[in-house]
Amino acid sequence: MAKNETLIYGILISAIFLLSFYLRGVLPYDSVFSTAYVRFGGNDPWYNMRLVDSTLYNFPDRIFYDAFTAYPIGKIVPFAPFFDYLLACIIWIIGMGDPYVTLGQHGIDAIGAWYPAILGALI
Repeated sequence: MAKNETLIYGILISAIFLLSFYLRGVLPYDSVFSTAYVRFGGNDPWYNMRLVDSTLYNFPDRIFYDAFTAYPIGKIVPFAPFFDYLLACIIWIIGMGDPYVTLGQHGIDAIGAWYPAILGALI
């Protein structure tokens, strides 16, 4: 492959990434972020952040059985652990081992809101 072709493909992939990130992260910014809290849309983001919070409090352990779902008996967590566990690891690293002290709940939620936008742009 010629050097010019590599450069063209690199520019094309970068442009697609930037457009995708703009659509997923920049356009919905005002509807997601406020000064007081982060607004997640739907039930799944709130539940995934609950799993991430639990993982951060008990790092590196994660809950696989949730007593608060399917009351009164609870049930097994229906989500695969990689998505939430990777987010918890990223927050743990950015928070230097104690994310609730260094980042606070708002910082953790902000990282959780940017996480799917960045992953979606990379795909």
